Amino acid sequence: MENEKVTPDVKQENTPAEEVKAQSVTPDAKQDQIPYTRFKEVVASNKDLKSKLEEFESAAEKQRVAELEKKGEYETLLGEVTKKYEVAKQKADQLDAYVAQDRDNILSNYDTEERDIIEALPLDKLKKYHANNISKQKMSVDASRAGVGQTTPKSFQEMTEDERRDPATWGAYLKSISRS
Repeated sequence: MENEKVTPDVKQENTPAEEVKAQSVTPDAKQDQIPYTRFKEVVASNKDLKSKLEEFESAAEKQRVAELEKKGEYETLLGEVTKKYEVAKQKADQLDAYVAQDRDNILSNYDTEERDIIEALPLDKLKKYHANNISKQKMSVDASRAGVGQTTPKSFQEMTEDERRDPATWGAYLKSISRS
């Protein structure tokens, strides 16, 4: 027994004490986080700076317009305003077309009586109404033929010459006769 070597269990790990101390000293992720009060201050100053920048830009634009008016360059101003108007009009037309198409697509799902009632709704309320109505609709199922996936074939006299020659139709006809 004295000569036997004691071997450590494979599951046990020998970690030096230096590693354990080094691991426990590492900073947590919480130290990298920004306190909310500091974050709030930075966001507030950012908003303040953005508003000041917008004020300076609008003041600079007004000053440029005033200088052009003094010089008598009304045509330049008129051209700029016309360009802005055309871009805005084009976007407004696209939006109107989208709204009309969306409204027509929704209204096409309803009969004329219900369409007359709901067509006066604004688009957002119409969409909500349509979503609620679609979820409440029940699917109609023909219960008279529940579980039957095949149709009954025609009688021999009703078949055309081509149907009589078709192997699939003829096979279905023979199956229907043999079941009877």
